[in-house]
Amino acid sequence: MLKYILTSPKFTGSVTFGYDGGGFLVYFLNETEMTPVQKEWLLRKLPLGDGSLKEISKLIEGNLKEVPADLSFETFWDKYDKKINRKRTEPMWKKMSDAERMAAIMNIKPYDSYIQRTGIGKAHPENYLKKEYFNVEWHREK
Repeated sequence: MLKYILTSPKFTGSVTFGYDGGGFLVYFLNETEMTPVQKEWLLRKLPLGDGSLKEISKLIEGNLKEVPADLSFETFWDKYDKKINRKRTEPMWKKMSDAERMAAIMNIKPYDSYIQRTGIGKAHPENYLKKEYFNVEWHREK
């Protein structure tokens, strides 16, 4: 199954869509705070095929990202590559949404580049999650 997460400045939270190998919608999870009008619009425009998802993303000025196949804690732990305080970090991971997990994994590389540029030490993994460093646009930071 291919999963996509849609976010937008027009609503808080995220919407996750899952499509089978043929591109047909088989999974839908709305974790947003939308007005009733926004919810009604989304349900009327529900992208039954993965091709129409991109069109909806443009209409709402959204950000559409494919969810990496593996959002497990092990994937995060291996990619973050600072093996400290696993017992405190793993429960935090379990409380996160798929959108947050995806952001946490995908922003490790930009964060690593930032700390290389600045010489600042890398945060412990629990602080990376607790302080939501995965939500910082590290490529824009000096």
